[in-house]
Amino acid sequence: SGFVRNIARTTSHVEHWLFLGCGVYYPVAMESALKMKEITYQHAEGMPAGFLKHGTLSMVEPALHSLFFVPLPEQKDLHDRTLIAMEQVKARGGTVIGIMFQGDERAQSLTDQAVLLPQMSALCAPMAQMIMAQMFAYYAALDLGRNIDKPRNLAKSVTVG
Repeated sequence: SGFVRNIARTTSHVEHWLFLGCGVYYPVAMESALKMKEITYQHAEGMPAGFLKHGTLSMVEPALHSLFFVPLPEQKDLHDRTLIAMEQVKARGGTVIGIMFQGDERAQSLTDQAVLLPQMSALCAPMAQMIMAQMFAYYAALDLGRNIDKPRNLAKSVTVG
């Protein structure tokens, strides 16, 4: 968690975020962006990594940070699609942060900062990345002095009627 805390401290000033993932990592990106919004009050959008080409690439600049949930290398199709999206962001001067797995040198070479997780099964990987992303939002909110236990304008429960 020390790496996550350090990245959160160095990036807590960033006001605009993209959280990107492919396949089963897309819901991880969505939930992580929501957590970032809820407790830091910063703009964060979750989306499939492949959707960058549908207009979002025009927004890429150094001030917009992109956090990628990089699949295990053995998840070849998802991994390759994620790395293509990372390359697109880097080519346009964007800042790339990756939550990935140890030994993935190809993905690590595309990041400005990385959280490296130990190798694990493909079933556990998205959950481990989700935990790291929630810790990231937590530490960023702490650095910003936010009240994590009582985020503003959030109801304790949601009712559907």
